[in-house]
Amino acid sequence: MFLLPPQSHVHLYWEVGMFPEVASLITVCWLDIIGNFHTKYLSPNTTYGVYFVYKEHPAIGRCYGFERTPVEASVIEANEEDPSTDDNNGPPVKNFYLKVASYSRAATRSDDQWPAQRNDGWLEVEMSKYRVGENNGSNERKVLEMRIKQTKQLIWKSGIIVYGFELRPLD
Repeated sequence: MFLLPPQSHVHLYWEVGMFPEVASLITVCWLDIIGNFHTKYLSPNTTYGVYFVYKEHPAIGRCYGFERTPVEASVIEANEEDPSTDDNNGPPVKNFYLKVASYSRAATRSDDQWPAQRNDGWLEVEMSKYRVGENNGSNERKVLEMRIKQTKQLIWKSGIIVYGFELRPLD
C-alpha cells in the first residue's frame, strides 16, 4: 500500500502504528492511497468484492474533513511492469464518504456510498467487484490497482486509521 502525501516528510502526516499493516492519518489536505495486488494469487472462476477498510482514530477523538466531501475510489487491472497511477487514463470511479454525518445524506448524489460497520470494529466501503476468469494463467503479469483519493477540495482531514484494501470472494 502506498500513501502519497504531497510533501516528503511522511512522518508529519501519517503515523504507522505498532502493526506495520495499518497507518494513522494525522493531518493532511491531499489524500491519495494506492494498493496493488497480483491477480495470479486469486482463484479462477471467482468474483471478488474489493473493499477499503478503516476506522476512526480513538486517540484523536473524532474524524474530520470527510463529512461533506466524498472520496473517489477506483479499481483497475494493470500490467505488473507499468502499474497505472496516472489520473488521465480514466478508471471507473465511485464516490463514498468516510464519515457519516446526518446532514450529509440529504445533500449527496444517489450513487454515493456510505461505510458499513463490520463485526471486528472496522468500517468498510465496497469499491468494486472483480471477476477472475477460467484461465487465470493469462493474468500472470496483471495487478489490481486499488486507489482512494480526495484531492479536488483541499480541506484538512484527520482522524482515521487505514487498514488497507481487502479482497473477498463473493461466490
